[in-house]
Amino acid sequence: MLKLYICSFFLLVINSLSPSWAISTHESTNQSLQEKLLKAIEHKDLNQVKHLVEQGVSLAIATQAEVTNQAHADSYNHFLRRAVFVGSLPILQYLIDHGAELETQLPYSSFSGMSLPNILTSAINSKSSDSQEMVRTLLNAGA
Repeated sequence: MLKLYICSFFLLVINSLSPSWAISTHESTNQSLQEKLLKAIEHKDLNQVKHLVEQGVSLAIATQAEVTNQAHADSYNHFLRRAVFVGSLPILQYLIDHGAELETQLPYSSFSGMSLPNILTSAINSKSSDSQEMVRTLLNAGA
C-alpha cells in the first residue's frame, strides 16, 4: 500500500512539472540523437545512420526557436555537409531521400559569424572519387 502512495505521489509531481521541462528533455534527446548521427556519418556507418533516422532525428536545418542556450542557428544542414565532407555518396543520398533539408540562402556559421561555401562548391572541391555523383545528387535534390 505504501508503494502505491509513493508511486501516486511521484506521478503527481511529474505531472505538475512545467511544459518547459518536457520540451528541454525532448530537445536534449534530439540533440543526443543528432550528435550520434554526426558521428555515424563521420564513420561512414550507413546502417547506424538509417537506425538513427528511423528513431526520428530531425534532418531539417535548425531554426532559431529550436536552438538552445541562446546560441544562434546555423543556416546550413550539418548532416548533409558532413556527408559531403567525408565523401559518402550513399549517406548523402539516403539523407536526401529521407527529407534532409537543403539550404536556401548563403550559408553561414554561427560560430565564426562568417559565410560558408555553398554545399555544391564543397562537393565540387571534395577529394572523394564520388565528387561528381555528389554534385549530381545535390543538383537533383534542388541545391
